[in-house]
Amino acid sequence: KKVINFENINAIIVDEVHASVNANETKDLLNFSTNAIYKIGFTATFDTSEKSDLFAFLSFFSKIKYYTNLNNLVKRKILSKFLLNVYILNYIFKINQSQIPIFDFNTEVDYFEKLSQKHKIVLDILKNKVFTTKNENNNTLILFKKRESAQLLYEFLKKELPDNNFKYIDGTIKVKTREEIRNVFETENNLILLASYGTFKQGVNIKNLHNIIFFSTTKSFYNVIQSIGRGLRKYPNKILNIYDLVDKFSCSDTGISKNFSYNHFKKRKEYYDSK
Repeated sequence: KKVINFENINAIIVDEVHASVNANETKDLLNFSTNAIYKIGFTATFDTSEKSDLFAFLSFFSKIKYYTNLNNLVKRKILSKFLLNVYILNYIFKINQSQIPIFDFNTEVDYFEKLSQKHKIVLDILKNKVFTTKNENNNTLILFKKRESAQLLYEFLKKELPDNNFKYIDGTIKVKTREEIRNVFETENNLILLASYGTFKQGVNIKNLHNIIFFSTTKSFYNVIQSIGRGLRKYPNKILNIYDLVDKFSCSDTGISKNFSYNHFKKRKEYYDSK
């Protein structure tokens, strides 16, 4: 086992610092390298509203030297332009409020993501928004959480769009295969990739990606910003289209909606508005 002499470290540079600042290894490195003149952290996904992360960051790096957001990076032409399209999917239960089934989060997500109506919405977006005759740049990433639901969507879309090239990635797919799929995206069009949030967060960049569909709900700041970042790398004449599918249900007598997915969207909207 290699022993690190912390006294000989003169500079520390931490990338993706939002994910590593609370890791024990990073803490040890920053704490014990007392002779380090420079301690620099980089991240494109730092939530300054999350006080615990902010305090952890400041305890090691003293201050935030430079802060920007997506809009500023787009204006400076460092990142591609993007358009956000929000689809509120309203499901009305024709029952009284007291009769609405009580879902926990996982049950609710399973219920909505297996609905054929939601699968048809994705198909409609692909047919009428993405794969039009005027649109040559159409590679699309569909992000999901639950493997079983995603596989149902995958089989449905393959049947309805037989001329398109489909790819699929989740945690069971080998890293080498994932890299091969990502490389194909840079040279081909008409590709549709279904991928889990976990496999397509930090460290993944596809220039030839023009559409992202949030099939599954999330309220995680890091999931949202990192996922959008997958498609923001510059590419000729590129505008990234983001489609956020929001599951909202209510009962017919009151119209009240209190479900998890819709509440998650309210959180995502805060991120969209701030960034």
